Amino acid sequence: MKGIINSLIIFFGYIQIISAQASIKPVCPSSVIGNFGNTFTVDIVVGDPVPVTDLFSASFTLTFTNTTYLNYNGIMAGNFLGGSPFIFAEPSGDRVSVAITSIPSVGPSSGSGVLAKIFFRITGTVSSPTVNYFNIIKAFGYKQNGDTIRLYPQETMMTIQSATGVYSEDIIFDYQLKQNFPNPFNPKTNISFTIPKETFIDLSVYDIMGNLVKTLVNDKLLAGDYIVEFDATEFNISSGVYFYKLKTPEFTSVKKMVLIK
Repeated sequence: MKGIINSLIIFFGYIQIISAQASIKPVCPSSVIGNFGNTFTVDIVVGDPVPVTDLFSASFTLTFTNTTYLNYNGIMAGNFLGGSPFIFAEPSGDRVSVAITSIPSVGPSSGSGVLAKIFFRITGTVSSPTVNYFNIIKAFGYKQNGDTIRLYPQETMMTIQSATGVYSEDIIFDYQLKQNFPNPFNPKTNISFTIPKETFIDLSVYDIMGNLVKTLVNDKLLAGDYIVEFDATEFNISSGVYFYKLKTPEFTSVKKMVLIK
């Protein structure tokens, strides 16, 4: 899947035409309570205040300054591109790099709206208020013909308030899709995930071109921790990079794994 995104948003050997410009910004709560396990959402909004025209795909990196108490916890597409856009996120330290693309049958979108929703989790107990800044860097949009749309970002500040009330590190607060183990693998690997409430989930494996390899789970599950085995011997697949995606009505997360035969 990442190969699809790269082919859509990176045009090797060609000079890009900067044909338009628009705004992009992170929108988050002005403050959150710093209890361990609390979660919140950062909306990535395009076209406000400067509207975007004919956006088909985009790439950007969201940075955050408070790595002591904040951790990336997943991503899902917003409603701006419509349909079922493909979205990929790669977290690393104080940033999350994101690529998102519409599908040809839906086409480009114009105006303003939520491009993506990025989820964060409080990873410790905050003893005194602290500040975090969200910023977007390396932001570019692309039209369906390949022309580039320069996206100009804005910074957003959020206060993490002191922890209050009763909390426990044993309570399941949020959705989590964990890295498979072992990775790389041959021929079997385990995929772990956590859901905080009873919900319908889909856990599927895809090849690098976005083709479905196997749906591992497609059912309604109770809150809890789960481990699912993926056995590559069941399929005629070669060594390489594969992706597994956990999707619920409220949460989507994608991670990559490597099969070495």
